Amino acid sequence: MRKLVVLVGAPAVGKSTWIFGKSLEPYTLSTDDLRQLLSQPVTFINDDNDGVHQNINWKVDHRTWELLDQLLEERMKQGQTVFVDATHLFSGALSRYKKLTAKYHYDTEYIDFMAPFLQQAEQDGNDPVAVLEKQDGWRGTKITDSNIFKKYLRRYQNVKESLYAGHKGHVFTPDEFSTKFLGAAADEEPISLDAFDTIKIVGDIHGDYSNLDKLMNDHHKGTAYIFVGDYLDRGSKNAETFKLLAGLRGKNIFFLRGNHEQRMESWVYNHEKRGQFGRDTLVELLKAGITDEDMDNFVAQLKDYLYFTYHGASYMVTHAGIDPVWTFWQRRKEPYFLQSDNFFTEGLSKENQTPYERDIDIKALSEYVPHPFNIHGHRNEFEDGSEERKELMKAAKTVNLTQAGKFMYTTLTESEAFPHTHTLDRIDVPSKVQEIFNDPDVKEIELPDGLVSHNFTKEVFREGRWTPNTMMARGLFTDGDKIVGRGFDKFFNVGENKSATLDSLHFPVKVYEKHNGFLALAFIRDHKLVIETKSGLGYTDSDHTKSTSDSACDIIYGDEKLLLQMVKVLKKYPDTTIALEVIAPEDGDFHILHYVKNQAIPLAVIHNQTGKFCGPAEELLGIKPQLIANDRKELDKYLAGSNRIIHEGVVLRGTNKLLKAKSDYYLAAKELRTAMAHGGKSVWYHGGQRMFEYAQSVHQKKFTPEFALEAYQVAGIGQGEEQNEAI
Repeated sequence: MRKLVVLVGAPAVGKSTWIFGKSLEPYTLSTDDLRQLLSQPVTFINDDNDGVHQNINWKVDHRTWELLDQLLEERMKQGQTVFVDATHLFSGALSRYKKLTAKYHYDTEYIDFMAPFLQQAEQDGNDPVAVLEKQDGWRGTKITDSNIFKKYLRRYQNVKESLYAGHKGHVFTPDEFSTKFLGAAADEEPISLDAFDTIKIVGDIHGDYSNLDKLMNDHHKGTAYIFVGDYLDRGSKNAETFKLLAGLRGKNIFFLRGNHEQRMESWVYNHEKRGQFGRDTLVELLKAGITDEDMDNFVAQLKDYLYFTYHGASYMVTHAGIDPVWTFWQRRKEPYFLQSDNFFTEGLSKENQTPYERDIDIKALSEYVPHPFNIHGHRNEFEDGSEERKELMKAAKTVNLTQAGKFMYTTLTESEAFPHTHTLDRIDVPSKVQEIFNDPDVKEIELPDGLVSHNFTKEVFREGRWTPNTMMARGLFTDGDKIVGRGFDKFFNVGENKSATLDSLHFPVKVYEKHNGFLALAFIRDHKLVIETKSGLGYTDSDHTKSTSDSACDIIYGDEKLLLQMVKVLKKYPDTTIALEVIAPEDGDFHILHYVKNQAIPLAVIHNQTGKFCGPAEELLGIKPQLIANDRKELDKYLAGSNRIIHEGVVLRGTNKLLKAKSDYYLAAKELRTAMAHGGKSVWYHGGQRMFEYAQSVHQKKFTPEFALEAYQVAGIGQGEEQNEAI
């Protein structure tokens, strides 16, 4: 909720003790802590000359406050609640934060420790200075001069009338602050929206101005609008969308913050360009005359969430949704206002996972604690629009307003408190090529001939961020706004993830041999044949005598029969790409399997625009499956037999997806290669250990496909099985 909480009081008055007692240390910046980080204590001789003591080094005070400002701004950039533990009893102490709170749109609350302390001391008949000295002793005697306590008490008496001028309603005693914001008594009260006859909660807009304009044109007096965030990026009319939203005013308009708004804030606050907003949308806005001030005024309105009641039901609206693990009891322990913006804009996740991997809508079914309707956008990994899922979500009291290719909003009325969701096709969407260019998970390489190759980033592969765009960007070639060549969409090994199972395949399934080389792509551009590898650049390392691009061209152009067939196919089906496996042992390109000669093997013919396979073209190239399995029984029988052959494995082409199934030999030989490169392995899964032991016994140091075949046969892994000597 973007709060700065400023603690005010003399040293030893109890500020740090209060912070500790409320478990607020992770949210607190303390000047005492910073001083001790900047310098070790200073040692002094006692006044009575009978020993020494240590004290904070006050000479680093100026640097302490500089460091506090830097750390405070870092936390504010992340939208985090911050408590500042310092005396703040000096001229300009409270006004020093104004610039930062204005820049990052923070509310400031003040906790006055002095008033209740002095009141209690007076009631007990105690000298305040003596009490402070006593309490200072409890914390290790940080202040050795009683005059310092007297100085701070005088300061407070002199400024207490004017100290909080202009901050009425934001000054609390510690007990008052605890009651209002912390603990069981502070469970947040929702606002009531009963005054409206209709409430429309609008999902991620993403630059779809036309649908938004239709929605607002249907406006009638008495309607409240709640927008869940992600207003720009991805769509084709971002400037128009911004102008429409920025022009909305009134007590019936509520804007929430999405993760894409955080990118706008990065620009507004610090001129940092992040994500698609920084690359593309910002340029569009500035060209349309939208200024930094316009953007700043807009982000100043953004809330992290809206918690409200409507005719007896309660609703929590956020961008990313409230995870069911964040229970009623957890909320009392760590209230919403302590959470950073990311809690609401991205959501919670397990370690080493992303929030997108959590199906919070269905997980809410197991949440037995009563909770409001959970309405959000942002997540669409699991949303399929099916009636079965709608019923499950209804039971879980959750609404997801994001679905691929859809503009969604939900309606509440006086007579129907259960959300009624509307799903429309998006109108203002970029072309597929523009969408690929705009995706931060896809990298582009501009080639010398004007082509652009697109491939998913390393982070996508490491973190499993697979989307339709990243799966498509695996050797995708564009020329201007047109796809002119493409390889296979990314597909997975059986068992590689939860969706890569044999049960997930739709029959009939065509089975093709998987070869062990590198992919080449052939397509027509400007009436000329183009042959590329996935990156468009080829590669060279210590084992290659030439780049893969050169190998592919030489091998394909050197096979006159294959070349004529390819040209014939591409003339008849010009908007397609021929995918080939290039095997180049004569050029020093070695993998796992042992090959003896260079060759190029056609694998598939792929429609450039749809990614679907072109069956008639494949027939012309002689591309045929080894088997067409009509059911799982036929497939299992074939797979069991295929493991008797030394090859990489098979590609399973179901009517809905592709999968790879690697052979036992390939997996064992790959283990051997890893072990030989690293001097062994601690865990073995596929029988490669026996092959490695043989390598050690014959003092073989370097992996080669020939030696892998020898080791496999000598180790007896494949004894009694039908094998190929060389391919």
